[in-house]
Amino acid sequence: MIQYYILLGIITGIFAGALGVGGGLVIVPGLFLIFKHFHLFNSEYMHYVAGTSLMIVSFTVIGNIISYEKQKRIDWNLFKKLVFYIVPFNITGALIASFLPSKILEKFFGLVILILCINMIINTFKKYKLKVNYEKKEIPFVMKMVIGIVMGLKSGMFGIGGGAFITPILLNYGVDIKKATATTSALILPLGIIGTLMYILLGLKSNYPYTIGYVYLPAVLLVAPFSVASTFIGAWMSHKMSKLWLRVLFILFLFFISLHSLLG
Repeated sequence: MIQYYILLGIITGIFAGALGVGGGLVIVPGLFLIFKHFHLFNSEYMHYVAGTSLMIVSFTVIGNIISYEKQKRIDWNLFKKLVFYIVPFNITGALIASFLPSKILEKFFGLVILILCINMIINTFKKYKLKVNYEKKEIPFVMKMVIGIVMGLKSGMFGIGGGAFITPILLNYGVDIKKATATTSALILPLGIIGTLMYILLGLKSNYPYTIGYVYLPAVLLVAPFSVASTFIGAWMSHKMSKLWLRVLFILFLFFISLHSLLG
């Protein structure tokens, strides 16, 4: 099992460093497959997946944020405008998840992943085929609400930070891609911290060994260090390898996970 965690950490860090995301879209499906394969939790396994993922994501994005801040890439004004809407729905999402059976969460998770997969295909087509460029404009109040609701609920319910969702929206409103990815990473950190605390509190009744609430510590201790270290590999690969192929591989991975969740 140890080698699976290490491999998951490496893959997560590479994608996070190359694509400027928190890594939740890799960590959650990876933990989901590992937990189910090894029958670690008889019930509520999706709750452990979400809680554990959020703690790992928190560590992963810290390295990104430090690097981005040195490069002056984070738009803190935009951060302040969006975080106000995101945090309350993050708490709400965790509360909703605590009342839902893992099987229902699994199906919801598969549907969300499938939607994100389709969204990535559309945005990849626009970027590389249609060469779409957007002029910078103010993000309207309604869209800020949508970003807050979707990112907050998705993070709270599934342990996914939401970088793959918010970055295309910011690009759509003309935010520079370097600032969009950096600001997204900054937004994922409060989601990760608050979501982790919520899953710890909500899972205090858990009596599985090596857990704090709904957080499985062995997975955190094995995945997080390799994830953080591998972000540098991802950053290096982003300069050497076509991002189009990285996106294609990522989309195929998401498509497989969504089908596994929906049909399993």
